Amino acid sequence: MGAGSGRRVALGQVSNPSLFEQAGTDIMTMDELPPAVRDWIALTGKRGVEVDAARRALLADDATLSFAGQETEGADAIVAQQARMGGPDMPTPDWSVMSGATATQVTMHGRFGGDGRAGPNGLSALDLTFTLGNDGRIQRLAPLPHHPEPNDLQPALAIGALAPAFMLPDTDKTSVSLHEQGTVTLVVWTCNHCPWALAWHDRLQQVARDYAGRVRMVQVNANDPAVSPHDRAERSRERVEAGEFASAYLIDAGQRAARAWGARHTPDAFVLDGEGRIIYHGAPDADHRDPALNARWLRDALDAALAGRNADPAVTKPVGCTIKWTLARPAAAAADKATLPESATGGSGRIELLYWADCPSHSQALDLLRRVMPDYGVDPHSVVLREVMSQDDAVVQGFIGSPTIRIDGADIVSTEGEAPALTCRVYRHRNGRYDPLPEEQDLREALRRFACAA
Repeated sequence: MGAGSGRRVALGQVSNPSLFEQAGTDIMTMDELPPAVRDWIALTGKRGVEVDAARRALLADDATLSFAGQETEGADAIVAQQARMGGPDMPTPDWSVMSGATATQVTMHGRFGGDGRAGPNGLSALDLTFTLGNDGRIQRLAPLPHHPEPNDLQPALAIGALAPAFMLPDTDKTSVSLHEQGTVTLVVWTCNHCPWALAWHDRLQQVARDYAGRVRMVQVNANDPAVSPHDRAERSRERVEAGEFASAYLIDAGQRAARAWGARHTPDAFVLDGEGRIIYHGAPDADHRDPALNARWLRDALDAALAGRNADPAVTKPVGCTIKWTLARPAAAAADKATLPESATGGSGRIELLYWADCPSHSQALDLLRRVMPDYGVDPHSVVLREVMSQDDAVVQGFIGSPTIRIDGADIVSTEGEAPALTCRVYRHRNGRYDPLPEEQDLREALRRFACAA
């Protein structure tokens, strides 16, 4: 959806109405965005002295940019950071306004792929939240990137779970197994180019040296080199030969181990006790920018494993780049449509809730379904939940946004003119307002038809 779209979403309480005098309404279109947001979006992917000056004018002097656990403070620092991104070859995303926008906070959703090209580093979409000051300038920016994930990517291994075994080649093509019985093991998914992986790299190698003889450590690169050329096998071999790794550096070329473990970031660390069960999962320490932290969380977890204790903390949030997955092209996904479960391609006798996990409204949609279904003699626990995990999935399943409710294979609300998309869905109700959930009357009418046909 481009910047000229008239698609409208509901506004929240407007604390600074002067910003929206031109709208004259309680709903916002792309054209009714706060000027600073509209102008910032228009500069996406552009570079140059004039662009830098234009961005600087939109920012408050003490503005902050929050991304992946790191704060960039000050307008000049943010402008310098933005100048290093994008460029003339960067695809332009299709922007839309997400629901819940107010005069002082707006989240924009930018979807790549409209011109057939993914965003930087395989990005499928980008959410960008703007917080505005009283003068209308941008006080805070918070980008949230979305990368496509494989359909069979598992949730991250839980504490106490037995780690799936693997045998992977190192950079010399020698096969290395996961762990040895009775040995505490540290497994870290990493790569050659991610700034977070590089920032923590020396700390991780020192952990390997300090715990040598007591802990077995393996580091694994699962990035697809077709997506991330820096992660070609020869580049990994060069780093090993240069002495940059203090433990085995393995290549998960088919990404089967990463998918089975639910690894998603670089770095992404797992500590296993002597029985091969997970006792820690997360980041090496609290801040990749602070070497003095010395991989404290990992060291505490390793000490706990060696002493037969539980780790504290046992789970922290992994921070880093996403693993660069090997994903099927849309044409290939369409060719596999016949192999999907019946409820993915249509079929009868099913009530389905299709959802994308990044949109929180699907749980409310499920509550709505289960509340209304008994009124029509339908078991509220018969709902089939189906997660849509990638743009390829969305194309195959004709999914136009989350949440989507289908009965007997048909959407309860017309989808005419809507293209498949991995995004949050916006429903227009009879009173003209927009909402992240379908109108209850539409659901009831669909359930009534379903019950009469049963």
